[in-house]
Amino acid sequence: MGAVPAPALLSPLIAGAWRLADWGWAPPQRLAWIEANLDLGVTSFDHADIDRDNGSEALLGEALALRPGLRARLQLIGTAVLRPRAQAGAAAAQLRGSVVRSLRALGT
Repeated sequence: MGAVPAPALLSPLIAGAWRLADWGWAPPQRLAWIEANLDLGVTSFDHADIDRDNGSEALLGEALALRPGLRARLQLIGTAVLRPRAQAGAAAAQLRGSVVRSLRALGT
């Protein structure tokens, strides 16, 4: 049995990306926001599958793509909304699909 990797430590504060679309920033401005957070010690960034509706996940991914290697310095925290009372198999499939769509939108 192989060694289990240590869990990623989250920063004491978490930057929320859900309003990125509302701010109307160009990719370099979004990148500057990410880097400013990192400079302050905020290395954890939250997004959710419901943010995909306004494009926030893709906007975050687009900014990260401007600086290859930056992704390795932060933690992306995803949230998924599951249908109420979904059967276990359906909920698991829904969650897997949400994760795949988030990763695709984030470009990671």
